[in-house]
Amino acid sequence: LNDNSIKTKIYDFFYEEERNSFVSIIEKQSNKEVVYVIHNSKFDLSFLLTNLGISLKNVWCTMLASQIINCGTDSVRHSYKAVVEEAAYRQYPHTVINGSSSKENRWFYENKPTISKDDVDENGVTIQKGFDGCNPLTPAQREYLEKDIKYLPFIYNQQVALMKHIDKQCGSNLMQVASLENKLTKVLIGMEL
Repeated sequence: LNDNSIKTKIYDFFYEEERNSFVSIIEKQSNKEVVYVIHNSKFDLSFLLTNLGISLKNVWCTMLASQIINCGTDSVRHSYKAVVEEAAYRQYPHTVINGSSSKENRWFYENKPTISKDDVDENGVTIQKGFDGCNPLTPAQREYLEKDIKYLPFIYNQQVALMKHIDKQCGSNLMQVASLENKLTKVLIGMEL
């Protein structure tokens, strides 16, 4: 994945035409080697399967990959924000993330997600929890979604590079583990639905 070649579009499932357009695009991509990079894929994959009958192939979960890279350590956070910060630190290891005035660090902090899951929109609705599919997305929710997916290609590239490096240096198989774990997520969803 090239961070600069990724195009994103927000589909508002409240509108049938956007929902149908999304389904059509996914169906056209089903025979291609597309990697769907998702943070907390279990949630998104469950939603897509339950609401649209879609099951994606070739999923990479950045939260799951973070847990694999950190050997399942509970003391390491795997939230989207924490994973973005970890990837940024790995990209620019010579900088101190907090308080550094380096160009890379300024770029990261000027562009990082700024909307918290507890922020409310102009109507007082909690932005993240307000995604119910029963109402059109508000401008604040669209902004949240755009920022939410901005770093996924960057994180994916960092995680794959790190796993390959560890595999080469240590003779491990983290890439294979990640592949199996991502496939297992779909099985778990099937069991829970």
